[in-house]
Amino acid sequence: MTARASDYGQPRIRVRRLPDQRGLLRSRRCFEVEYTPFGADEPEWTKQTSRPEELIAPYISGTDRYDLVRDASRRWKGGVGPWSSLFTADE
Repeated sequence: MTARASDYGQPRIRVRRLPDQRGLLRSRRCFEVEYTPFGADEPEWTKQTSRPEELIAPYISGTDRYDLVRDASRRWKGGVGPWSSLFTADE
């Protein structure tokens, strides 16, 4: 059986890579972050950002937040990428 964040009393945080956004001088990476509080079935918020580490910092500490974003980038093959989470069952 695969663990979920709720098994440990934690909120579910998911990150996925989106297509790059074009700017005037260069394109920049874009991510979607989804936050679901512990005990909830539906996400409380979903936000798009080029700096997902800042959004997830209050919920995931240390290097885990950077590893999560790195995993989302690694799994991205273009378009809208798959969700990445610290817990495989939450992806």
